[in-house]
Amino acid sequence: MKSKIFCLILIFLIISCSSWTSQEKEEIIHFKKAQALFLEAERYLKNITRGDAVVGTITDKERNTYISKLTEALDEASKVSENVLRKIHPKLPEAYRSIFIPCLQKRLNGFQNHDLTATIEGATLHNVWIDWWNAHYKEFAKV
Repeated sequence: MKSKIFCLILIFLIISCSSWTSQEKEEIIHFKKAQALFLEAERYLKNITRGDAVVGTITDKERNTYISKLTEALDEASKVSENVLRKIHPKLPEAYRSIFIPCLQKRLNGFQNHDLTATIEGATLHNVWIDWWNAHYKEFAKV
């Protein structure tokens, strides 16, 4: 349920971009893509594991597909500047860099290296990110 609310709000933010420069709009697209790709990766993992996403319970091909999705999400996330994040919300840069990016990195590290601890830490950070988002999205600037 959290993911659905998150997606709807994210779509609204992107659709309503009007007073932003073309560069900022481009970065917002990267921001949106990073979020969407991560949610897609998590849905993929949940689907193939029937919700029991433990390292070692999926095939190498499935693991590589998941890693590819996470890598793409991390790449998109890294293309968003502090200024654009700050323009959306003053506390977003800190949350994005201390919660969302490490969430991606830990999940990626966990699945690349068969590291259950990193995988769990990444999942925990994902929940923290969703909670942060839900607590602050009403304060976001109209983009």
